[in-house]
Amino acid sequence: TNFYKVIYDMQIENNIYGLNTSRTNTDSHMLKNMEWGAIAYLTNSKYGRCINNTCTEVTINNSSDYITGNAGDTVSASEASGITNAYNTTKGQLASTTGNIYGVYDTSGGTSEYVMGSMSSATGSFTYYASSGGSNYTYAGYEKYIDTYAYGTSSYDATSYNRARLGDATGESKSWYSDYAYFVSSSDYWFERGGYFSDSASAGPFNFRDRNGNTYINYSARAALFAVASN
Repeated sequence: TNFYKVIYDMQIENNIYGLNTSRTNTDSHMLKNMEWGAIAYLTNSKYGRCINNTCTEVTINNSSDYITGNAGDTVSASEASGITNAYNTTKGQLASTTGNIYGVYDTSGGTSEYVMGSMSSATGSFTYYASSGGSNYTYAGYEKYIDTYAYGTSSYDATSYNRARLGDATGESKSWYSDYAYFVSSSDYWFERGGYFSDSASAGPFNFRDRNGNTYINYSARAALFAVASN
């Protein structure tokens, strides 16, 4: 909830980013689970890492110092401090979703990222709780900024994956490239994506986990900004 609010408020009056307060032509929000899914699918296509029907996996960001854009020497490199390969080097660009400098970085490793995807309660209601010091939200009127999922008690069986939504890269693509695949459940009801610097082969664009929504020093989130050209 706190990640969501900070990113949404990038368009408040007198913001430092120069964004208009109207959301007609620009729209800042925390990345949704479906949006992460779109990135994952494009990565595993001819627009990403596939050439002549052969696809290569995204190299892990293995920096234990959480340095963005870093790449290990291999897709399953062990954690290491500092920078192994910077984003603008030949090896570093293998951590991009396109295999070059123009893709999306940090979809494998670095730190696991909360996305706007959450499960309902057993009664079907959607009330999302902030960490200590934050505010609770129901997202009434802001439903387009969150992907919602049906209630369930399991996170790692056929029943749990049947609650996936087409396009979020969790159901039919679970465990692709050996990425972790734990669906949201009654104990942990928020999605995280990508994995950690220490997850080795289990990190990647198709990595997803269930989390309780609390904040920790090594959890992150990603901002999305849609923009359209004005006439």
